[in-house]
Amino acid sequence: CTKRSTGQRVDIAFCSAAGRKPSSKRGSCRLSACPDNTPVWKPRSWKPCNATCGEGVQTRNVPCRLRGTNVHKSRCTAPRPPTKRPCTMKPCPLVIHGQWSRFTSWSKCSRTCGGGMQFRKRHCNNPAPKNGGQPCQGANLLGRICNDRTCAEGSLDFRAEQCAQFNGHPFNSGTYQWTPHPTGVNKCRLFCQQNNDTSRPFILRPTVVDGTRCHPTQNNRCMFGRCQVAGCDNVIGSPAKFDRCGVCRGGGSSCMDIKNQYSVQHIVSGQYPITVIKKDARLVNISKSARAVNSSFVIADGSGRPLILSPVDNNRSVNLYVPIGQMYITYKRVPGQREVITIAGHVSQTLRIMLNVSE
Repeated sequence: CTKRSTGQRVDIAFCSAAGRKPSSKRGSCRLSACPDNTPVWKPRSWKPCNATCGEGVQTRNVPCRLRGTNVHKSRCTAPRPPTKRPCTMKPCPLVIHGQWSRFTSWSKCSRTCGGGMQFRKRHCNNPAPKNGGQPCQGANLLGRICNDRTCAEGSLDFRAEQCAQFNGHPFNSGTYQWTPHPTGVNKCRLFCQQNNDTSRPFILRPTVVDGTRCHPTQNNRCMFGRCQVAGCDNVIGSPAKFDRCGVCRGGGSSCMDIKNQYSVQHIVSGQYPITVIKKDARLVNISKSARAVNSSFVIADGSGRPLILSPVDNNRSVNLYVPIGQMYITYKRVPGQREVITIAGHVSQTLRIMLNVSE
């Protein structure tokens, strides 16, 4: 109790009832809540079901958060609420895998001799794949070689027939005789050459007719513009091969090598017989020394009618690739080098090889 004028403490008896000393009892008070320092799991909303039909799964994110911020999940000590749950949608339609129909009958053979092609088809509609079903496995088109007997002597090779269809037709302001070109590019395009000139190949058709041999010495066949492997058994895809004697799956022991040398000198102009190559011979190679000047090879048929007659001028290069019946003859001569005749496959008719000598 204090005196107002001086502030001096005086006896409590001098104070009025209104100015008595307040009670010393304690009371309660309420302020704002203290911040929570315990991280807790905060589940997010469930995502849509991952399946459009049948059974699926829903997922959600459940982060560990502290005062509105994501913290490492290890700081949340309570069990984590689930992040996945199964979900069920409408029933799924039945999945149907594709199955093949029966093959059609074989088509008509594309040739009457020399090896043509036949085809047959099937369709993936028995049943067709539906509702995510798997497509049919395997090929929908099969081909096979047919009528593979040898054509009559003098008949053209199939590729040569196709080139010959353009004989006499106007081309680049001229008309020509066309024969196959020995290109190593796409073997199933119709490359042809003018008048046996190998220096300038031309594509007369984008693809050869199905069944054409990819190469005259191979049994592989062109189908739909692509070369398909065909064995000597005439089965597409077969690995069977001819041996050096022309025997399918043979061991190469049914034939023998024949070698000879012609060394007669001639001083009088004329044509002199060298040798006869019989029908069905294989892998023929004949060469003339570069020293044998003023002479050239003549290739004639069995009766002596010239099939290839090269100029005697040894200073002139010659490069011929000539189809004769069912075979192809390569004739090359480069000044200062050997003059060479090559028949890579089998000989389809008797040939006479002669030497044309000029003084």
